[in-house]
Amino acid sequence: MRPVPDTALSRPVDHLEERRLGDGVDGGIGVDTHKDLHVAVALDRRGAQLDSREIATTPAGYRSLLAWAEGLGVPAFAVEGTGSYGVGLVRFLERARVEVFECERPRRRERRRGKSDLIDAALAAQRLLSGEGLSLPRGGGRREELRLLCSNAAAPCRRALPPSTS
Repeated sequence: MRPVPDTALSRPVDHLEERRLGDGVDGGIGVDTHKDLHVAVALDRRGAQLDSREIATTPAGYRSLLAWAEGLGVPAFAVEGTGSYGVGLVRFLERARVEVFECERPRRRERRRGKSDLIDAALAAQRLLSGEGLSLPRGGGRREELRLLCSNAAAPCRRALPPSTS
């Protein structure tokens, strides 16, 4: 088994105290993503909940989320599902030059209070504050370039194969 190179794309982001809540960043926004709606919870630097809201998964919804978050201070975001339902939001936030991370889905033991979109969004925000279970978002940057390169390189090989008879 070959070792995995130690790059920003191959390891979770940890020890983020300065980067996650760096100079001028006032708090964290956790987002639980779904097809038609995203649920967001804002926490201050100490972990106290400031506010929450639901947004539509549209450019107008993303703009309203960013305006709401900026109204609470300078935010950083932790988003669940950045490779699926959250990809549009992540791309919007990256273009707006806002700090954004992907976070793991909540573990069962973290769901002692039950499961709801609001709880999941709050757990995402708490992960951002603690720096645990975070990574660079999928679906953009160098990671996306590599995915496209690999899929485009394999396409001629797939076309050259004879059709299956089974």
